[in-house]
Amino acid sequence: MTLNTRPFTIPDALLRDLAAAKGEGMTAILHDHAGALGDYDAVKGWYKRLSREFNWVGATLMFNVVKDYHDREMAGDMRYRQTITMKDGVPAAYSRFLHLSRDTQTRRMDCTKVEETIIADPADLRDLSLFRFMYDDITAASAAMGRARVITELGVGLAQRKFRVMAKQAAQGDARAQSLLNRDWIAVTLKFVERMGFTPTDVIVPDTDSPDATPQIRISRETGVGAPLPLAPYVADKRICVPYDGGRGLDVLRDYLQTQRLSANTF
Repeated sequence: MTLNTRPFTIPDALLRDLAAAKGEGMTAILHDHAGALGDYDAVKGWYKRLSREFNWVGATLMFNVVKDYHDREMAGDMRYRQTITMKDGVPAAYSRFLHLSRDTQTRRMDCTKVEETIIADPADLRDLSLFRFMYDDITAASAAMGRARVITELGVGLAQRKFRVMAKQAAQGDARAQSLLNRDWIAVTLKFVERMGFTPTDVIVPDTDSPDATPQIRISRETGVGAPLPLAPYVADKRICVPYDGGRGLDVLRDYLQTQRLSANTF
């Protein structure tokens, strides 16, 4: 298997029409170019498939997001990056990441933040070669920009709304839904984190008013470029955020998942 990366591309004809419109009527232009949106068509299809079949956050990928990153990168701002990973010459994954340049409430200026990784084939969730390549590539890009660590957040388990849907399907005899409900999401996620060479830093649990939000673990990986700055604790609206603290922070996540199981039959 041969893996390599190339830039995410938007067809020239689409870019010309968008430029001529000067920011007006983007939706209509996208409809005019339906089926000819290049990498965006492919990635959007992967995203929808993973959102439907697995626990992927959200249900679509907005064109204005990839267009913004594309424009910034084409203008020479190399902090904004998005790539397509090729497997044996065929597009197989998409990555979007940002090399930070200032401190924020929860991040430091020496970090690269992975915003999105999407894969074409769910089989790559079992054989992690593609993921290892993607994260190694992002880590190398981060080091080349002088950043000391790569950070991202991973979903753990199912959002409340999706859990209830799966519970109903399982009650009707759906074996796949029952398998998802029975899965030890914490163990699965921590194994993935270990195999990718990352370290958990924070546990992030939605409050009860966020039915479409998924519990998360923030993870970090050093690039080898200098000593990373201390990472501020994660904070977010409508979230319970606690340090991972050698695994002690997982108690909050376990309580959330247990409550989710107990409450599923009340809806």
